[in-house]
Amino acid sequence: MLVYSGLIVVFGQLCWFSALKTSSAAEISLANSFTSIAGILFAYLLLGEIPTTAQYIGGAIVILGIFLSQVGNLRKSHVKTSTTEKISTE
Repeated sequence: MLVYSGLIVVFGQLCWFSALKTSSAAEISLANSFTSIAGILFAYLLLGEIPTTAQYIGGAIVILGIFLSQVGNLRKSHVKTSTTEKISTE
């Protein structure tokens, strides 16, 4: 069991550090924001802990922030694409 848990931790850290090398600060920030949601979800699923009202409110705020960030990223990429198309057609 100790070796198995050690492998999980080492593999998880290797994946995390390789992702840090290839991702932007904004992407890492979003991933870090999601860890609190995952913690609440796994506490409910694995331990049977019922989330409190504050956790529901906080989770909703975090999810809203992640959603708004993704919408902003999509708009940025759409503007870059349309700008590039306009330049290439002129």
